[in-house]
Amino acid sequence: MIDGHPTTVRVIVIDDDPSHLYLIKHALRKRHPPSDSLTSFEVQTYSDAAQAIAELPPQGPAVIICDYNMPGGTGVDWIPDFVRADLGPVILMTGQGSEAVASAAFRAGAVNYLVKSAVLERPALLHSSIHEALRRYRLDEQNRELSRQLKSLNRQLEQKNRKLEQLTQTAQDFVDDVAHEFRTPLAVIKEFASIIDDEISGPVTPKQHEHLEYIHGAVRDLTQMVDDFLDSGKIRAGTLRVDRRRHRVQELFDAVRTVVGTRAGRRNVRIVEAVEDAQAAFFGDLEKISRVLINLAINAVKFSPEGGEIQIWSRAKKDGFVEIGVTDKGPGFTLEQQNALFQRFKQLAHGEKSIYAGFGLGLSIALDLLHINLGRMKVDSLPGKGSTFSFVLPPPTPNDILDAYVESVVSRLSPGTIIATHVVPVGPGDVTDDFRAFLAAASRPTDLALVTADRASLVLVGLAEDPDGWLDRIDALRSKADEEGVTTFDARVVGVWMVPEECGSMREAISARLEGAVAHGLHC
Repeated sequence: MIDGHPTTVRVIVIDDDPSHLYLIKHALRKRHPPSDSLTSFEVQTYSDAAQAIAELPPQGPAVIICDYNMPGGTGVDWIPDFVRADLGPVILMTGQGSEAVASAAFRAGAVNYLVKSAVLERPALLHSSIHEALRRYRLDEQNRELSRQLKSLNRQLEQKNRKLEQLTQTAQDFVDDVAHEFRTPLAVIKEFASIIDDEISGPVTPKQHEHLEYIHGAVRDLTQMVDDFLDSGKIRAGTLRVDRRRHRVQELFDAVRTVVGTRAGRRNVRIVEAVEDAQAAFFGDLEKISRVLINLAINAVKFSPEGGEIQIWSRAKKDGFVEIGVTDKGPGFTLEQQNALFQRFKQLAHGEKSIYAGFGLGLSIALDLLHINLGRMKVDSLPGKGSTFSFVLPPPTPNDILDAYVESVVSRLSPGTIIATHVVPVGPGDVTDDFRAFLAAASRPTDLALVTADRASLVLVGLAEDPDGWLDRIDALRSKADEEGVTTFDARVVGVWMVPEECGSMREAISARLEGAVAHGLHC
């Protein structure tokens, strides 16, 4: 009885001793134990292993029991042939127990090893061995079949993934090409609208000036969409240049004031600036962080009531980080909506009206730009109560920059490997802006470079699954510097660390090399 159902088990016994064949066959006909009373055995006996192999049934399952002592060799020699037939489990039987023989039998593919005298004295042992061997064989068959199915599904999934990657790349290439092609006609529209608005080609009525302002606004919106598309592709491809250095909060507010003010004026929305400390410093790419703040402010303008007010503010946190935010009195968001805000091509709607114009890339890109600028973002909102979007940037001090680097860049790829290289320009003098700008243009989005306290060198930090590949890239940068006439440099590895486990030792080693430098470098 197998799995509670009556069954017949086919057993093939090979032994050159006729008396042993008779005894084994007789043992199999006994009912042991009583619970096995519904099982019967169909026994085939052979005195020659070669004949048994030649007359094996076309399909299983069948339990094959082979004696060890056989003419012209041993049962162990024949086990691989029975295993290759793949009819069922193979059991080796011998007159005397031997660990060496048992070990050889298992290595050859047998599933069990029985001593003949024990089996003949206790037929129940033979019954249980056959049932256990069949049970394990069926499980192995199921596992093999599941493994085959899994491999087949994996192959299908890999093929679909490759096709999806190709389609995605094709779509992205198309979008990039179209976006690039849009730049020229947009520039033409903008310039001719400005010529008309400035009355260079003739007088313009007040109503026409108003219409031209709408054209200017539409061109700005479409230009922003094109920039969003292009930046989205560059971020995914890892080719977006990010030039990081020390900046003051006042520089950031000055950079965004005109653009945000113009957009707000079109909806008669008042902008209120609340800067706690205009001289507070942060470490980042001013142009990229300006994009983040502009996107947040423009979105706040879009879903603020006409004639309303938004506040753009900044404050210094106790840990030295700088927090910058935008607060509006718009419709607000539920928690579920907040979780979807930063998804690519996601536009939320209140009723039938979308909150955002465009393609739903603004907040997604803002978050990406913030991550590669070592920042983190937060949303506070309640339906009907308005929203506050804020982000935090590190101060220009090495330890804080390294902590923010691990949190904003590396933690998203955890676990990861960080490698640091000391880059020393050849020749006397400080690290020049040209040399720093060269590294900014040539490095990757996940690279970080800090100028040392004496301004004579830099420490270049980056993610490196393969340290040798990192060194090859440093060599390529050196060759490129020679080709472009930029100051060449020497480079030495400071260390390699697994993060986040070795963050402490990483920060200590890099900070020691920087020698307490005030950060004035780049992240690109």
